[in-house]
Amino acid sequence: MTIWIILSDRARFGTTIPHTTREPKEGEENGKGYNFTLKILKAPEFMPFVVFIALPPIDTLREIHKRATSEGTITKKQTDEDLQRTAEESEKLFNSYSHNFDKVIVNDSLDNALSQLKDCVEGLSSESQ
Repeated sequence: MTIWIILSDRARFGTTIPHTTREPKEGEENGKGYNFTLKILKAPEFMPFVVFIALPPIDTLREIHKRATSEGTITKKQTDEDLQRTAEESEKLFNSYSHNFDKVIVNDSLDNALSQLKDCVEGLSSESQ
């Protein structure tokens, strides 16, 4: 899913630009290589927004995998045990860390999940924290 979101908007998702409080060196421009800031804000209102991309129910996961394999979208065929293990690991992560998630997106359709993720990012970009 990561590559799809990057390819959907390379300018926004293709790379990160670190922030620094140091003075720009000769020839450096703000926003190209670094964002130069006056000071670092350390406040609880600037906490990260955490999105969890959850697996769909195991039967849906099997259907998606079967379809993607037959369409040639993916080439590595996963066994039923592989899919089951992936589902169990995802569930463990969710159960352990769900209290940290601001948004949960169920990846039952790539287009739907990408749309929800983009909506989240757009919402965060346009709202004050």
